[in-house]
Amino acid sequence: MKCLWEHDIRLVKAISIKLGNKLHILNLIKNYKNTVVSYMLNYYKGSLTPNPDVRCNETIKFRHNLKWGLRKKNLLATGHYVFSYKQGGVVKLKLPKDFKKDQVFFLSSVKTKFLLFFKFPLGIYNKKTV
Repeated sequence: MKCLWEHDIRLVKAISIKLGNKLHILNLIKNYKNTVVSYMLNYYKGSLTPNPDVRCNETIKFRHNLKWGLRKKNLLATGHYVFSYKQGGVVKLKLPKDFKKDQVFFLSSVKTKFLLFFKFPLGIYNKKTV
């Protein structure tokens, strides 16, 4: 399977320009190999079934992106289909409008202190609309 990241980058750049947002691209390949890939291989060696998406969200997408975002003093948005709201200083996640695209489980291990700095704009849309 070929990774079409170059196409994705062009698409994201075009969307960022249209929205008037700055786009920052982080190269986290080394971090991904050291955390997610090694995690998967260790699980497979132990005859277990890993969940790389949960691990990636916990370690790469949220922890590393947050470190970068805090240095830039920005909130960060993700493409996860979840609806989020704050209640008593804690971020709560619930099913998105398009419940078939629900990604709440994949964020289950992300610490609340990280979630406070992220927005989930897709939670209010259907996949078809996006």
